[in-house]
Amino acid sequence: MKDKLLPVLIIAVIQYICLLWVYTNSPLSYEDYGGKAFLAFDFTIITALIVLFYGVPISLLSDYLTTNKPLRWFWAMLIHAIGGAFGVVLLSVLLSLPDFKINYSLVIFGFCVAFLYWVIDEVLKIRKKKRETIDAP
Repeated sequence: MKDKLLPVLIIAVIQYICLLWVYTNSPLSYEDYGGKAFLAFDFTIITALIVLFYGVPISLLSDYLTTNKPLRWFWAMLIHAIGGAFGVVLLSVLLSLPDFKINYSLVIFGFCVAFLYWVIDEVLKIRKKKRETIDAP
């Protein structure tokens, strides 16, 4: 479980830097929301909590289902991506039930965050395996 928390932290830092860059280069003023840095931080915290409570269980499920399978990385990527896109749709349904409309830009964002989480998780797994192989007597 603790191996899954580091990718959440890395995604939060990457997302904050990207959002801060986007908001800084935007011609709009975000003073009503507390400024550009606060808005980027706020959105990053919300996304990190969603990844923590929804994305990490999807990742654990992915690890469980794809252990010792051929093309494990492909099936794990597919489970992460579908889970990320479906999570945004599920959240949209839960938050706006009377006038439900899917915001496709948020679905793409969920897909991208899930894909980024999968890439970081796989890189950390490879690094951990290499360290274990080097440290083994």
